[in-house]
Amino acid sequence: MPALAILMFVFITLGLIACKGSGPTEPTLPDNVFKITDIKNSVDIYYGALGWYIFVDYTAFASYSNYDDAEADVSGKIYFGDGSSDNLSGPKIKKGSGVWESDTVGLMYAAKGIYRVKVELTAHFKRGSVSSTFEKDFTIE
Repeated sequence: MPALAILMFVFITLGLIACKGSGPTEPTLPDNVFKITDIKNSVDIYYGALGWYIFVDYTAFASYSNYDDAEADVSGKIYFGDGSSDNLSGPKIKKGSGVWESDTVGLMYAAKGIYRVKVELTAHFKRGSVSSTFEKDFTIE
């Protein structure tokens, strides 16, 4: 009988240790906390001493819902469709919900045409990071 009590005590103790784990974890952030919603561009085409110049400025927009106490940083990259890329950043995300707008980045294109632009951004919140990707075709005429 005492051996059975000792054996039960050992199993109960091991069970409690196994159930304890590493403690409570914070819930993961849902994907809709930060999501790219659009890429907009403005095109300036003019003729200069060396021929046609095509300048295109791009701005990315995202919706966010930040319920943490801290501001969130955003970082990422824009791929211009001609094989080149650039870093893309913008202001910190404040607490609350709203629309985030990136800094404008520009590129000089060699030719008119259709270009697929891709933006990859990551918002770094207090409880984790959320990434979003968005692609859009632009026609430069």
